[in-house]
This record gives sequence, structure tokens and C-alpha cells, in this order.
Amino acid sequence: MRKICALLGGALLLVGGTCFAQDPWPDQYSATTGPDAQKEFAALPENGRAAYKQALIACSLYVDHYYDPNYKNQCETVYKSFAVEFGPRFIGLLFRNAIISTRMMVLNSELSVSQARRELDGDNDFAKASIAALEKIYRETNSLAAANRSRAATGNDRPAAPE
Repeated sequence: MRKICALLGGALLLVGGTCFAQDPWPDQYSATTGPDAQKEFAALPENGRAAYKQALIACSLYVDHYYDPNYKNQCETVYKSFAVEFGPRFIGLLFRNAIISTRMMVLNSELSVSQARRELDGDNDFAKASIAALEKIYRETNSLAAANRSRAATGNDRPAAPE
């Protein structure tokens, strides 16, 4: 009977851990950079988080619509504004990776067309993985901060532990 209870308890922990686990990082690059970027994001003031969100939206549009120079300019401008004011190192690596990878894809596509080869399809996976990591940081860290604010509002001042 003890073995059955132990097995059921272990199965419950496995299922619970799987259901409530954080999303994995989208690629190896963001898996090594992401946790430090997540700590930087958690330390940003409220206006820093708002600037991060604006840069994330602008650069997401650029990565998805890389052929539009307006999105490129907007992404670079909004990101530079965020970087100058808040200067996070690891977050900056993810943003710059998305921007540079997208630029490289555009240049490769232009080179391919100029050499009379077929145009590249342009999935832009490396840049999209960096954007996905930035979205993960925003989503998970904001939900943790909201839980902490909720606890503080109800009188329970103990912050939620990061996962």
C-alpha cells in the first residue's frame, strides 16, 4: 500500500511539475542569455518596462515584416532609446541579435536576387527565437511582479519566489 501511495504521489508531482513549469527557452542562445536578461528586466523600473514593451513590439514587427524599411527604422529607434536610458546588457544582446539577424537575412536575400538566384523564403528563425525569448521574459516576469503586487495589496508582504 505504501508503494502505491508513493507511486501515486510521485506521479502527481510529475504531472504538477509539468503543468506548472515555465516555458523552455526558444533556442540555445537565449537559454544562455535569457536568465540574466530576465533578472535585468525584473530590476527595471515601471517606465523601463514600458520602454521594453515598446521596443519589443517595434522589433517584433520588424522581424516579421523585414522587407519594410519603416519597421526597421522604428525598431532601431525605439530600441536605441530604451538602451540609452536603461542600458541592460543581456536584454540588449537579445534585441541586437534579433536586429542583426534580420538585417543579415535581408542582405542575403538581396544578394540572392542580385545574383539571379531564387529569392529566399526568409523564415528568420534566429531573430524570431530572440524575440520569443524577449516575449517570454516580459510575460513571465510581469506575471511574477503582478503576483507580488497582489500579495502586497492583500497584506501578505512575502514576495512570490521566482520559478
